[in-house]
Amino acid sequence: MVRRLAIVADGDRYVGIVTPADVEMVVPADRLLAAVARAGDSIAPDAPAATGLAVVLASATRRVPVVDGAGRLRGVLAITADGRHFACRDPARPG
Repeated sequence: MVRRLAIVADGDRYVGIVTPADVEMVVPADRLLAAVARAGDSIAPDAPAATGLAVVLASATRRVPVVDGAGRLRGVLAITADGRHFACRDPARPG
């Protein structure tokens, strides 16, 4: 499973994602990153946490852009490789 992911934005507007598979072929040097980016999964910032977790777990990259209704990139939901930490680690809980 490849978990590398670039999230492409134009200012704060979400454009799409790019994974290594998207650029494995030879891409012309003058081709814009936005032209290679694809929509991919995203989630709204007001979605329930359980929905966010389900979307992240279903994603091959285990990372999903958070995009609001106006198309603005607001963040990224992610889960660690071991599945122990979702979105961020709580510093009050050890290890």
